[in-house]
Amino acid sequence: MNPAHVGRSYLLTGPQSLTQCDKVALIGEAIGTQLSFQELSPEQVRQAMLAQGLPEEIPDRLLGSLADYARQAGPSSDTVHQVLGRPALTFAQWAADHAAAFRN
Repeated sequence: MNPAHVGRSYLLTGPQSLTQCDKVALIGEAIGTQLSFQELSPEQVRQAMLAQGLPEEIPDRLLGSLADYARQAGPSSDTVHQVLGRPALTFAQWAADHAAAFRN
């Protein structure tokens, strides 16, 4: 462990600020299928998260930021480059690397 990182927290993102619609489109490109984004109600998302076994407090913490990202692009930072000394992967690269998971 590098002592320079002890007690610090970082905002780790890719290099682009993307909306949920942007991300869905990039996943579609990675799997060769046109996809669309349809926002669910917060209660539907909450129930799905609970059904997956998440503790009760987790959906409530996540729902606000997830709803915001559906309307506007999420944050981006250069922290990955600062910490690792290399650029962060783009979301498109991540989607291509994980395309098999989206095909199932």
